Amino acid sequence: CLAPGQGVFGGHFRLDKADLEETGRAVFVPARPRQGLFVGAGLALLGHLLLAPFFASSGPLPPWQTLGALSAVAGRWFG
Repeated sequence: CLAPGQGVFGGHFRLDKADLEETGRAVFVPARPRQGLFVGAGLALLGHLLLAPFFASSGPLPPWQTLGALSAVAGRWFG
């Protein structure tokens, strides 16, 4: 276990009092809500966008990978 101020990538955590009262367990949650796209999801999206032209040109099917990646980008921007 890490102390509340010693997160893996830094940051500060606080004790979730509601969970402590409900279950009796000490659960630490981020002190500030996290915002933005996480690194793993961003890298996966970048990989899909970079490989999309190759896959779109190599087969007769619609470019599902391109459409999915663009939908993910639009979902992050608009909603």
